[in-house]
Amino acid sequence: MPDRAVKETTHVLMVDERRDGAGLSMYSPQMPGFAFGRATQSEFLADYQDALRKAGVRGQVESHNEYFSVLPDGQEYSVRWSTDQAHVDERVTLAQHLIGILEATPEMVLSDVDSGREVSPDGIVRFVCALPSDRLGWIIDQMDPNGEILTICTMVTNRMIFGTSVATAGAPAAVGWPQTDEFGWTRETTIGEMMVSIASSPERRKVAVAA
Repeated sequence: MPDRAVKETTHVLMVDERRDGAGLSMYSPQMPGFAFGRATQSEFLADYQDALRKAGVRGQVESHNEYFSVLPDGQEYSVRWSTDQAHVDERVTLAQHLIGILEATPEMVLSDVDSGREVSPDGIVRFVCALPSDRLGWIIDQMDPNGEILTICTMVTNRMIFGTSVATAGAPAAVGWPQTDEFGWTRETTIGEMMVSIASSPERRKVAVAA
């Protein structure tokens, strides 16, 4: 695998499956085919940097946690949150709140985000926790450019979760979705600005992005 550009940030997703006896694993949507795992946390922490180096990663690395589970109807979903961005506590709180609702009353969050049933090509409904100050470009950079759908979730009150789905090219479910430039959105557009825009134009809840 060729070296990744030094200035490019590689987003890596850590999955803790120890409750299922499978240890800890790591993958990156930006590096198809890359996977790494260890049985214990100490082994994982000791070896993961070397695994990334061998995979050709030379620039900045941003870590995310990803939680996987299954809805009562059998639909697999994941919840992702960054552990390297600012305001980590707020991101963890949002992730815990979202997971709690999905496990107790999933119809509530799926109704709130409206587009919460958008399934990625791999068959998983993927949620990513974001703050209003996060930028659309940051979301795009952590997506698989060959086809992925992420539903961006943001807490707007202590109980309500706002959501909108973004898709990269290659996601069949997103065929015909409007492009972000149709709304004047750029990589610098914040999630908060998207929320305000969507409030007056609900059709903007589902958009296609160029990765």
